[in-house]
Amino acid sequence: MGLFDIFKKKKIENSFPENELEKTLYQASTNSSKRDEFYMKLLWNDLIVLTDKTDKKGTQILEENTSVKFVTFEDGKIPVFASTNRIFDKGFIKEEVPFLALKGQNLFEITKGATLILNPYSDYGKELIPNEIERLLNGSIFDQSNEMKIEEETKYK
Repeated sequence: MGLFDIFKKKKIENSFPENELEKTLYQASTNSSKRDEFYMKLLWNDLIVLTDKTDKKGTQILEENTSVKFVTFEDGKIPVFASTNRIFDKGFIKEEVPFLALKGQNLFEITKGATLILNPYSDYGKELIPNEIERLLNGSIFDQSNEMKIEEETKYK
């Protein structure tokens, strides 16, 4: 299912983007043609989610039917991160925290119906609403077209 780990703050300076998911997140924020690539990477790359406290340290394999409580914001939204360094962006979290790393697709299946916030403390993040996550899981998000047909003379700036 995933790995469980506890880590300490090790980042001193901004390292964004530090992986392919973060790179495509940045690109998709300014270039709509990169959105499909971003969504694909979101599904297949590991995402980091904070969990409740644990006494166990180090990497572990979770057994089937293991219960883990995800940390949520007061409004019920679940913070998720594209890398462990994103947890410490802007200094909101300063101490070691337990987390779980899951493939995006697995995390989305587990959290169906919830709103997730990707990189909530970073300059580049994204809110993932339940409908968007459902469309991502069933593949229909890739069916949308970025093309528009202009049928009459139209002014633009």
